[in-house]
Formats: sequence, C-alpha cells, structure tokens
Amino acid sequence: MISAGRLVLGLGAGGTLPAGTARTADRQPGLAEYLAYGLPVSTPAEGIARLAEAISIVRRMFTDDVFDFTGRYYQLAGTRNEPKPVQPGGPPVLVGGTGTRMLRLVAEHADIWNVPGPPHASLEFLADRNAVLDQHCAALGRDPASVLRSVQLIVGADDPEAVRRVVRQVVGVGFFHVVIGVRQPAPDNVPRWLADEIIAPLREGR
Repeated sequence: MISAGRLVLGLGAGGTLPAGTARTADRQPGLAEYLAYGLPVSTPAEGIARLAEAISIVRRMFTDDVFDFTGRYYQLAGTRNEPKPVQPGGPPVLVGGTGTRMLRLVAEHADIWNVPGPPHASLEFLADRNAVLDQHCAALGRDPASVLRSVQLIVGADDPEAVRRVVRQVVGVGFFHVVIGVRQPAPDNVPRWLADEIIAPLREGR
C-alpha cells in the first residue's frame, strides 16, 4: 500500500558455504555478518532449493486465500495472507546471482534477474551469464524476454559522461534495468544529479 504497487520483492539464497569448508569470516568475508550473529549457513545447493520453495510460498501468499505447502524444507498448513498486494498476482520477484544453478532457478521462478556490473563484473561476463539464462529459459519453454535483466552500478559523480558510457554498455549486452548507486563524495541532491546528468542525456541520445 505504501508504494502504491511499485514494490519489487528481492529474494536470495542467503549465506552459503560449500560442504566441508571452514566457517571462518577471514576465509569467507561475505559470510562475516552471518557468522557474527549465528545465522544458519547452508550449502549452495540447499540454499538454492530453499529459495525455490520460498518463492513458491510467497507467490501463493500473494494469490491464494488459504493454502497448505509441503516441501523438503518448509511445511505450512492453513496459510493466509491478507491484505493481498496491490499489484495483481503480487509484486515482481527479483533474484540475484550468477551461478549456473542459480540462473536455472531464475528461469523457473523469477521476474527480474539482478547482478553487479562493472567494475565488479566485466561486460563479457555479463553477456556470458545472460546467454546462460537464455538457454535455461529455452529449455523450460519460457520466453527469455519475460525475465527482466537488471544490473547494479556503483559510480562516482566526477565524470557523468563515463557513467553514461557504462550505462550504454550494459544496455548493449541486454540489461535494461539499471540500478545506480553514487559513492562518496556525492552531490548534495543525488536524485536530481542522476535525473539531470545521467537519465535526461541518455533519453535524449546524448
């Protein structure tokens, strides 16, 4: 209700660690927060399987009046969710990740796929992962165009033309939803800067 139907629901597999790997933050920096708070960490395969069940559950919560769910990891009985979302069928589900198994899950369950872009990932890598997602969609009989490709960019404000160039490049390899974060030092009014220096020139073809 607060967003008037503009909500996007982002879901992920959470902290994962290959079986037999030491649970230490120094060896797995991305897991530091999970380990610090004692949160459970699963194997990648289990994390992806749990995520698939979770997406199935929330989609039914968006649409069904009452339902049961029996999965490998989650079992629900008499589940209700009211009020229903403003968007018919519920908000689009966004899933991030680049692994081949995760991309299979995206093809099966997600409306939007999100990945980090340059400089964290090269254009060649993005294009390769995009092609893998297309292949998974084709194998499932799903139109690849029905999955919106989303990319995150962390940029500086000192060179707007460089930012516009990177946006054009990621669009060129098939990513049409671009999430931009501006690192410090940033303009006083970041939304206005983005609108005036990035969005408007791109729309005008500059």
